[in-house]
Amino acid sequence: MLQRFRQFISRHQLISESANVLAAVSGGKDSVTMCELLHLAGINFGIAHCNFQLRGIDSDLDEEFVRKLATHYKVPFFSQRFETETFAKDNRISIQMAARDLRYAWFRKLASEKGFDSIATAHHLNDVFETILLNLTRGTGYAGLQGIQPRNGEIIRPLLFCQREEIDAFVLENNLEWREDISNASTKYYRNLIRHKVIPVLKEINPSLEQTAFESTEKIRAVAHFFKSKVNEIKSRSFSFKGPDIRIDLNIVLSEPEPAIVLSELLSEFGFTYKDSVNLLNTKTTGSLYYSKTFVLNVDRQSLLLKHLRESDPAEEFKISEQLNSFTFRNFSFSLNKINTNEFDVHSDRYTAHLDWAALEFPLVVRNWLPGDRFIPLGMKNFKKVSDFLIDRKTPLLQKDNTLVITSDDKIVWIIGMRIDERFKIRADSKDALKITVNPLS
Repeated sequence: MLQRFRQFISRHQLISESANVLAAVSGGKDSVTMCELLHLAGINFGIAHCNFQLRGIDSDLDEEFVRKLATHYKVPFFSQRFETETFAKDNRISIQMAARDLRYAWFRKLASEKGFDSIATAHHLNDVFETILLNLTRGTGYAGLQGIQPRNGEIIRPLLFCQREEIDAFVLENNLEWREDISNASTKYYRNLIRHKVIPVLKEINPSLEQTAFESTEKIRAVAHFFKSKVNEIKSRSFSFKGPDIRIDLNIVLSEPEPAIVLSELLSEFGFTYKDSVNLLNTKTTGSLYYSKTFVLNVDRQSLLLKHLRESDPAEEFKISEQLNSFTFRNFSFSLNKINTNEFDVHSDRYTAHLDWAALEFPLVVRNWLPGDRFIPLGMKNFKKVSDFLIDRKTPLLQKDNTLVITSDDKIVWIIGMRIDERFKIRADSKDALKITVNPLS
C-alpha cells in the first residue's frame, strides 16, 4: 500500500519532497489511512478538522479524536466549528452543499495563512464512480464524467489509487483506530443510496468497477483536453470585441461537425447552458434574446451579440427599514409614507404604488430583477416569470436591463413603474397602506 501510495503521488506529481501538506481529516477510516501513509512516507503534514455540529456529542467526540491523532503524529492541528444548518438555511442550499462550501473555503484560507503547499483529501476509487453516477443522475456534460481528479488546483487526492476494501484491510492490518459516522449508512442521502443500493448490483456485472471507472475518467479527461484546445481555436476565429460587447460569428460555429456542443462550450463561461445553445440553433430567429445571470445574448442575423446584463452590479441592493421615509438608489429618489386606506384612491401614476401594509415584511429590498424572479401580476392568479412579463410588454433591452423591483421576504412586491404583485394589493379589509413614489433624478 505504501509503495503504491508513493508511486501514485510521483506519477501525478502531487507532493514534492519539500512540500508541506494540509490533510483534511474527519476521523473516519479513509482520512486516518491517509494520515498513516503520509507519516510512513515521511511527508510533512498538518491536520485540519471541521466540526459541522450536525451530530451532537458525536461531532465533538470526532474533533477530540482527531486532536489526539495529531498529537500521536506530532503534527500541527487546526479545527473549526461551523453553524452548518444556519448557513444552509441562509443560503438556501442543502446541508451537504453547505458543509462542502464551508470546509473548502476554510481549508484554502488556512493553507494560505499557515504556508501549506496543498490540501489533501481522502477520496478514493469508490468515490470516483459514485460521483460519476451522481452526476449522470442529475444531468451532466463531459466535465461531470471526469469524476474526481488527482489534483484540482491546490486540492490533491493521494488515495485515488485504492478502493474502500483496501483501506479496510490496511486499517485492520495496522491496528489503526478510527471514528464511524453513522450517517454513512443512511440512504436518505443520494450518494449513500447509490453506494449501498446501486453499485452492488453493477459490481455483479464488473467486479473491478471502480478501477475501470477511473481508467475511463483518464480517457475522458484526455478527450476533454483535446476538445477544449479545438474550441479555443474556434473562439479565436469567431469572437470579435467592441468595448465590453462580444460578437460571435455564427457561420463559423455552424461550419463545425457538432455546432451545438461547440456553441455550448463557447457560451458556458458566460453562464449559458447546452439547452440554450440547442434552442438557439434550432430557431436562429433574429432578435431572440437569451439570458444568463450576468449576460444577455442577442441573435442578430448571422452573428450573436453578447453583452453584460446590466452595467451596475446586479447584486447591489438597498434595504428599506420600516422607519425610512426617503432615499436615493441608482438614478431614482424614493419617498415612502404609511397611510390609512381611507386615504387610498385608485391612481394612474405608474411610478406610485399602494401596498397592503399588513402583507409586508421589513426590511424591504430594492434591486435589479434577476433571471428566475417570478411574481403574480396584479389581476392574475398564477405566477409569471419577470423575464416573460418584460418580453410580453415588449420592454426595450436597455430598459429591461435596468428594471428595478422591490421585494418583501424575497417575494416581489412591485416591478417599479410596471406592475405590483397581486399578493400585496389593497384589499377590502386592509387598514393601512404603504405608499411608495419613485422619481427619476435629473
